[in-house]
Amino acid sequence: MVKTITQIVLIVLNKTVKRAEAATHSFLFLLVLLLYVIFIFRDKPYNYPRFSWWHGMSIVGVIWLSSISTMSILLNNSGFPWISLVVAGWTIILIIGFYVQKKKYPSLLYKKKGKDTGTLFKFAFQVGRKSKVSAHVLNNMEKWTKVEPSSIKDS
Repeated sequence: MVKTITQIVLIVLNKTVKRAEAATHSFLFLLVLLLYVIFIFRDKPYNYPRFSWWHGMSIVGVIWLSSISTMSILLNNSGFPWISLVVAGWTIILIIGFYVQKKKYPSLLYKKKGKDTGTLFKFAFQVGRKSKVSAHVLNNMEKWTKVEPSSIKDS
């Protein structure tokens, strides 16, 4: 719900404020995204903490790009220094993101290694030996399949 509202507010700002004043639009854009990233880190709207972390980090990357763009608009300057600042910022964000992920958010998608299939086949089919269970079942099957001739009645 918050994501949808944020997207609608950004679209309205783009259609109205950006046409009149680009710098004001840039500051409002940064403010809306900053509020959104605070919501993500505070409320953790996703069921998987690692996903919430990376979603927040991606929005931080967008905020970094927007702040560099705002500075470029205000200084009426474009070129290589801004691009290198963007790349340096994203690199720092990725390094911090992976470091915090490794320390704070363990992977929940891997499960412990189970028994190998050879062991499972040997257990399931009792290759090479008879178990107590299979011997018990065989003994009972012999009792159940024996039919006395006197117990059969002609109809």
